[in-house]
Amino acid sequence: MKEEQKNTGLKVLVVILTLCIICLVAYIVYDNFTKTENKQIIENNKNEDSDNKLKKVDDEKDIVYTKYNFKINNYNNAKESNIPQINLKSDLIDEINNEIVSVIMKNMNTESFKNEYEYASDDNNIYSVDYEYNMNNNILSLVVKYYELTEGDPNEGGYYYMIYNIDMEKNIKLLNSDIINENGYDCKQVYDEIKNQIGKYYYDLAQENKLTWNVNDAYDNNTKIENKKISDMYFNTLNSVAYIGNDTQIYSPLYIDKDGKINVVLVFETPYGGAGLLEKNIVLFK
Repeated sequence: MKEEQKNTGLKVLVVILTLCIICLVAYIVYDNFTKTENKQIIENNKNEDSDNKLKKVDDEKDIVYTKYNFKINNYNNAKESNIPQINLKSDLIDEINNEIVSVIMKNMNTESFKNEYEYASDDNNIYSVDYEYNMNNNILSLVVKYYELTEGDPNEGGYYYMIYNIDMEKNIKLLNSDIINENGYDCKQVYDEIKNQIGKYYYDLAQENKLTWNVNDAYDNNTKIENKKISDMYFNTLNSVAYIGNDTQIYSPLYIDKDGKINVVLVFETPYGGAGLLEKNIVLFK
């Protein structure tokens, strides 16, 4: 009887050990399968992310390069101008590249531009073109700056900007609000900073003309330069920057510089010059 109980106990123990071994083997097989499957999912996601990132059209060129250059040959001080193209594959980038060229070419002798990359006609209004670009993480910022003449006179005219901020991972153009949020600010903070910079500009202008004016005297109607009230110029400039409502919207173009700082292009009203406007590039939150 005892011998039978002993044998029964051994059989039960063997069965239990066998089940344990089967379970252990099954767990190892399942664990390896799961790890392999997860690894494959991760690799697939990496490949998908890689596919979404914009790739270069020409690996030998920089992300932004000079597509065309020209030099006006009927003005003594004209420098060589450079028209950029973004070297990335996407329909969005194609639209931007075409827009840059079309804006420059609309005021140029088209045939001369295509064939000789220079022009000499007094009818052409583009005097110079240059650009800069910066990369910050996945954001490409391109600033195209051109000087447009007034009636063919190199002494009269103004600078204009075309600014593009492109998320290279998402293949989208970023809005001002995107640029602001990307740098940890909100629109109200940026507006207040721009307002301070505008006030500083007119304060310095008053000082240069030996006048007393500051933002505390913003409504002063007596302080004038060339018959223009500083207070009027201040508010006209400020009103062109943003819409102030429940959600402040910044109109002036923003971009990210090489140091990762937000830059704004402001159009100041001035008492001088033909149109009485001055474009300035200002670094915010130095």
